[in-house]
Amino acid sequence: MTTQSMPNPTLTTLRTRIQAWDRRLRLQQYIRWFAWSLVPGLVIGLVLAVTSRIRPFLLPNEILLYAGVGVAAGALALTVGMIFYPRSITAAARTFDVRFQLKERVSTALELLNGRIQTLETFRDHQLQDALSVAQSVKPAQYIPLRVVWWDWAVVTLLVIMLAVLLLLPNRQADAVIADDAAVATIDEAAETLEDIAEDVAADPNLDDATRRDLLAQLQTSLNTLDEPNITPEEAFAAVSDAQESLQDASDFLEQQLAAQRQALANASAALENALPPSDRAGESEAGEGGQRSLEDILQDLAADLERMEGQQQQQAAQGLGEAAQALQNSNPAASQALSNAQQNLQQGNTGAAQQNLQQGQQALQQGSQAAQQNSQTQQNLQQGASKAGQAQQNLQQGQQSQSGQQSQSGQQSQSGQQGQQSQSGQQSQSGQQSQSGQQSQNGQSQQSQSGQQSQSGQGQQSQSGQQGQGGQGQSAQSGQQPGNQSGNAQGNPSAGTGAGAGDQVGGKPDGGFLSDGSPIEGGNNPDGEGEEPFEQVYAPQRVGGESDQSIFLEPDDENSPLIEGDFSENPTGNASIPYNQVYSDYNDAARQALESDYIPLGVRDVVRDYFTSIEPGQ
Repeated sequence: MTTQSMPNPTLTTLRTRIQAWDRRLRLQQYIRWFAWSLVPGLVIGLVLAVTSRIRPFLLPNEILLYAGVGVAAGALALTVGMIFYPRSITAAARTFDVRFQLKERVSTALELLNGRIQTLETFRDHQLQDALSVAQSVKPAQYIPLRVVWWDWAVVTLLVIMLAVLLLLPNRQADAVIADDAAVATIDEAAETLEDIAEDVAADPNLDDATRRDLLAQLQTSLNTLDEPNITPEEAFAAVSDAQESLQDASDFLEQQLAAQRQALANASAALENALPPSDRAGESEAGEGGQRSLEDILQDLAADLERMEGQQQQQAAQGLGEAAQALQNSNPAASQALSNAQQNLQQGNTGAAQQNLQQGQQALQQGSQAAQQNSQTQQNLQQGASKAGQAQQNLQQGQQSQSGQQSQSGQQSQSGQQGQQSQSGQQSQSGQQSQSGQQSQNGQSQQSQSGQQSQSGQGQQSQSGQQGQGGQGQSAQSGQQPGNQSGNAQGNPSAGTGAGAGDQVGGKPDGGFLSDGSPIEGGNNPDGEGEEPFEQVYAPQRVGGESDQSIFLEPDDENSPLIEGDFSENPTGNASIPYNQVYSDYNDAARQALESDYIPLGVRDVVRDYFTSIEPGQ
């Protein structure tokens, strides 16, 4: 029995039922797998975010863009697959027979309707009616529920949170990425500039072929270098520099040629001006204030005067024409030849031919003037191109400096936010002791000078008017210790050359520096810029003298030797101050040693260096 004898409504009903079940099944799978279709894009975003924190790679907005594209691609792929994935009616019937526990009724009915199974008509009709009845009684919602699996969305939510945290937290590599992007943008901009310059050079009709060929070759070489992948700013700078140098050389060469032509015209004009009769020379004042008439005008006047010139004047004019021809020999050969012919004809007395030669010289000069104007325009174009290349070169250099300015400071932090300049000239002595700002007496008593000078009386007295504290007893500096004499203000900040030790005044004289013979030192150094002053005297503890009422116990090196009690009352008295230019080198050397070590912070090294430079004797 054939399928044509089967009733079509039964087959149509079964197909409609199976298709409805298939759509519900696809919707269930879509809801189930939609959350997991977002996972690949989020994982890509996480990988990019972690990589960008390890090394300079991408910015947060770029990572978000890639992650968004990945998420959208996953969702779109799932949607297209669920809608257009092919599935035959027979395969779907077998699937639903298993899922709905229909014991293969639907798939068997389809095979009977399609004629794949041959049986008696009675059995077939009974089988079809049973399959149709069971199919109509199935409740798809019971077997194909549409529900969301919250565990899947919990995984998606966790990935979103992780990605958001990585994107929102500050990234130390972001500055490097921005610098790299800026460098790439600057290189691209430089390449566009060179392309524009190359187009202008190729389109310039006044440029000779050899120069155009050389310039285009150099520009193309630079463009090829800029187009290379992973090019560094240094390489780009060198490429643009080569192009700029070529353009500048061509411009300079044309400028030299133009200058030589102008000088040749000036020399020729001066030579012919002297050859004119006195009546025609007066026309020079009509050319303008301080200016000269053009060579064409002079030749025109000379041609008009040849007929009425006498023998001596003609010889003088011929001599002037010869000098003018020689001056124009390199810059305008045609005009030079015409003037030379005019000289010969004039010497032979053929004034008519000389006039024709002068007219030819005028035409040659006009043509040369037009060529000079064209060369001048070409020179200006080349100069503009060189300026554009130079600007691109400066942009590359600025980008290079900006990129190289980001350096790690190896655990040292610069002290920012300080107002003014603090000269922290802490110096470390060779014995490991440090001299702090503000002088400290050797007997352990802190002494402070209100006017920038410090008395070393040993009893903590303060000098109110900058005068020397008198009396007092000092102790000699121990061997190997650096006194660290630095004048300080009330807060202990060092100031330039204002402090002095005991003995700053002798005989009531004002402070000043003196040589060994007692003559004052004339110094030109005054960091505050108020004029010349004598060198300030600084405290020299090895010259301190005086009496002391304190006893000092010295511990001997030998433990078996007895302690000896004594004092230093027999020390000679005298001045304890010397001109600071005699000790400047010692302090400068100590400061340089401290700058080379890690003792002075990076933020104040320039301040210390500038301070010692400003107080250098003779500056």
